Amino acid sequence: RFLADPFVIKHKNRNICFVEDFNFDNCKGKISAYELFNNTYKEIGTVLTENFHLSFPFVFKHNEQVYMIPDTSEIREIRLYKCSEFPLKWNLEKVLIKNIDATDTVILKQNNKWFLLTNVCSSSIGEHNSELHIYESEDFLKNEWLKFNNNPIIFNSEKARNGGLFFFNNEYYRINQVHKKNTYGYSFQINKINVIEKNKYSEVQISEIKPTMFINSIGTHHFHMNEDFSVMDHLFLSK
Repeated sequence: RFLADPFVIKHKNRNICFVEDFNFDNCKGKISAYELFNNTYKEIGTVLTENFHLSFPFVFKHNEQVYMIPDTSEIREIRLYKCSEFPLKWNLEKVLIKNIDATDTVILKQNNKWFLLTNVCSSSIGEHNSELHIYESEDFLKNEWLKFNNNPIIFNSEKARNGGLFFFNNEYYRINQVHKKNTYGYSFQINKINVIEKNKYSEVQISEIKPTMFINSIGTHHFHMNEDFSVMDHLFLSK
């Protein structure tokens, strides 16, 4: 197995890190959870599994309710799950967008509107690194998502792919994955979102993180943080 795509959220005074938990035996991912403490952690176990692959468990809170938008691209849907018992029990709340070849979805609220950023393959060949598309909604629980007229808002295979989203000092930051030849997820870049409104988006890169955190690291492609912890993944050479 391997773990990837960590997202950490604090709720009811507990810091829980949700991850893709990929099993090589059945080539399928599920969502597992770990509780984080000051200098240790505890594996809680599986919190969400389906008969299709799950990854990228983007979690967020709204009105003290915890939601998750995992990657469900295998069934061509963007799904919203609601936590009924934190952090173990989740139920499908709504299919946000149907019949879409999209992956690694994040959403944020800005100026009383919701924005959904996702990586869409317009060519129907399963290539999700090149296009960043944005949709907007007045209410993510009730209203439909309307796509930006100028999608893809970013068309660049080295910049478009989401690798996380976090909020810090009243600013949103989007993570993008950077790939190298024969290396998926070599590094990631941190971009401050300057403008996000109807049919308008701009960001500026403030940093790039390369796989130098451990001696045997050869790749890293995801980052997230909350008020207590920063979490990232890394690819390493087996000894």
